[in-house]
Amino acid sequence: MTTYVVGLIFDALNEHVLLIRKNRPSWQKGKLNGVGGKVETTEIPYEAMVRECEEECGLLLYNWLLVDVFTDNSTYEVYFFTSQTTALHKATSKTDELVEVHRIKDLFGHNFGMDLVVYPTNVLILDYYKKWSNALC
Repeated sequence: MTTYVVGLIFDALNEHVLLIRKNRPSWQKGKLNGVGGKVETTEIPYEAMVRECEEECGLLLYNWLLVDVFTDNSTYEVYFFTSQTTALHKATSKTDELVEVHRIKDLFGHNFGMDLVVYPTNVLILDYYKKWSNALC
């Protein structure tokens, strides 16, 4: 089974989220997803999350919280983490995939964000926003 991590980084007020404009895999091309990638054989998911975040956007964060695991029970499992930082503005693209900071309310203006954000990342962002925000869209 291949193991992946995806991290959603929020600002201190839970109003903005850092996402990556994906070039690959092909089914994600042009859409937004959290930072992340494949867990190496020598890593646990938390370690991979720290490494992938620094590799993709230059932020070295250690306050990752595991929020969910998605799996098909045979070929893949994806560990979803969240983190908060006051340094979203310091993130920069370290690969050919662009780092973008989005206002959460704007992501869900229509179509539940499905046209912009990869599923199930869109659901997790919305759930996080509902939990920590006083107002929804």
